[in-house]
Amino acid sequence: MDEQTIQCPYCGASFTALIDWSDAGGSYTQDCEICCQPILFRLELDALGGPSHVTVDREQD
Repeated sequence: MDEQTIQCPYCGASFTALIDWSDAGGSYTQDCEICCQPILFRLELDALGGPSHVTVDREQD
């Protein structure tokens, strides 16, 4: 698990999310801690297949 500061794509608030890199290359939904809207987290891999970065989007986008 890794802590990452995430900015909510709905309300713009920043909060710390725990990222489980065992799901790298996949996606999951987690609610914003501030506005409770569903955020889609995408865990992306680097060229060697290791953890690279997290992108967040509105769930319906």
